[in-house]
Amino acid sequence: MSLVITADAEQICVAIAQFPANYHRDYENVRGLAAAYLASPNRENTRALAQMLTRVLRDWGAGRRRAAFVQKMDVLQTSLQAPELHERLRYFADLSVEGLSIRGGRRAVNGQQSH
Repeated sequence: MSLVITADAEQICVAIAQFPANYHRDYENVRGLAAAYLASPNRENTRALAQMLTRVLRDWGAGRRRAAFVQKMDVLQTSLQAPELHERLRYFADLSVEGLSIRGGRRAVNGQQSH
């Protein structure tokens, strides 16, 4: 299985621009807090990101229509404080889109299949 993008960059930009304004706002809010968290995973940054993620995921439908539920905020914050998770998230934050692919039905990151 392969992922093939059939639209050009302009068409993709137009489609994204048509998302509701609250999606853009939530994306920017999470992105800003995530940048602070990735730079310094201290208690204040993990708490702020956990709170925002909890709100955004619930607003976008978590726990409804058979979607997964959001963990309690303190569980999410504790998870974000785990050094292993922070390291993995930093790794993915530093990847370019070109580094992500699907080969033979398996996900690959920088050419290495994930398990």
